Amino acid sequence: MPQLFPDDFWPERAGFIVKRATWDEFDVFFLVPAGKNPGEEHLNWMTKLCHATGIPFFYIIDGETTGYGPAPFVERLSEYRAKNKPVVVN
Repeated sequence: MPQLFPDDFWPERAGFIVKRATWDEFDVFFLVPAGKNPGEEHLNWMTKLCHATGIPFFYIIDGETTGYGPAPFVERLSEYRAKNKPVVVN
């Protein structure tokens, strides 16, 4: 099976773990901090992956969870935020 992520996404190099998860009705990737925040180069790569696959992603920087993805995902995320509902990724 081919490796989806480049070598600099390995946790010991990146400082975060990429977890496949579900949020609401969406399959997502979740970048979970493991000592470091994802860098700009990682977020740029994830954005390209999202555009190529349609799979949204979440990441945490300084304790704040941010999501990126297609319009239906962003709309749902906005609904959650408008209602002050917590974003819980399983």
